[in-house]
Amino acid sequence: MITGRVLSFVSISILALGAIIAGCKPATSGDGRDDAGSDGCASSAECDDDNECTRDVCLDGVCENTAREASCDDGIVCNGTDECEGGECVHSGDPCEAPTTCDEQRDLCVGCESDDDCPAATEGDWSDCEFAETCDVAGTRERHSRRFACTEGACVPDERIESEECTRDTEGTACAPAGCGEWSECGGFADACDGSGEQTRTCTESVCAGGTCSVTERTETQACVRDTEGDACADPECDGFTECAYDHACDDLGTRSRTCRPRVCAAGACVLGTAYADAQTCNRVTEGTQCAPDNCGAYGECDYSDDCDDDASRERSCQSTHCQAGACVQVRTRVDVEACSRDQNGRACDDGDPCTIIDRCRNGWCEGQDCSSCCGGDPF
Repeated sequence: MITGRVLSFVSISILALGAIIAGCKPATSGDGRDDAGSDGCASSAECDDDNECTRDVCLDGVCENTAREASCDDGIVCNGTDECEGGECVHSGDPCEAPTTCDEQRDLCVGCESDDDCPAATEGDWSDCEFAETCDVAGTRERHSRRFACTEGACVPDERIESEECTRDTEGTACAPAGCGEWSECGGFADACDGSGEQTRTCTESVCAGGTCSVTERTETQACVRDTEGDACADPECDGFTECAYDHACDDLGTRSRTCRPRVCAAGACVLGTAYADAQTCNRVTEGTQCAPDNCGAYGECDYSDDCDDDASRERSCQSTHCQAGACVQVRTRVDVEACSRDQNGRACDDGDPCTIIDRCRNGWCEGQDCSSCCGGDPF
């Protein structure tokens, strides 16, 4: 229910009204929307079409200009009182009664001698109660009134716009469209193989409360499912790796392998799957390492210094093979020296002394028995 009481009266002269009001024809498109608001609006103030017979509001960013029931005033006295009908200001006809006539030039009833000769006072119907916002409980409504006074033979109108406050109950009225956001991703699973989860979304509802638009939020939840069959659910179970295997002695890059069993989802449980081979690369540094046995020649003869020498040495030449840039190549040559020995004790020899006989090797030396006669001396 809308209630009201008169707040104010505004007097407007007939000349001022004629200058201000150009007419009541609504400037709307065929669908009742203000053409000027076709580019969108942010508030109802932007939707005014200068037609007092339309209600001008901004709804969802678009101007709506719809017909309203109210009194109006085109500022022309001679066409009578004015009322809004179908969004246009219509007129009741000639207001002047005998003995007066309407002077169109002056927009006055002329020929009066007293106020009683003038038209009776008129009051238009109250307009619809206008509210600035959807949830407003207090608004205003208006009506036009006209009273005449006989002044120097002419009925001079006293135009007024009467205004009064009106109220309404908006509690619980929807003040914005209700809606819900997108559903979240399916979640809340007990484990990696659980297929039953839930998803949520936030919904808003806007209703009038205490004269303002109050927005409330609620969370909706619904069940959702996913297919986990065959999905990995944990790290695989694996044996230890084998030793690294290389193609040749100087190969830096090799491979090693192990046997693994994956853990996969099956009928909602995490189980071991079919075994598979897992290979992995490995490496080592072979540069400079020996990659093949040494290639050595035969030892030479032992080099004894004389016939009684028991100790000597002998030599041989060897080539060593090493890894170089991943290939096995001969890169070094060395000479091996080996000791050799013999037992010459008792062997005949020649110590080079003519005064000795029966020369024999003893402990590496050639020694003979003294023989003075052997060298021309007296043996006695």
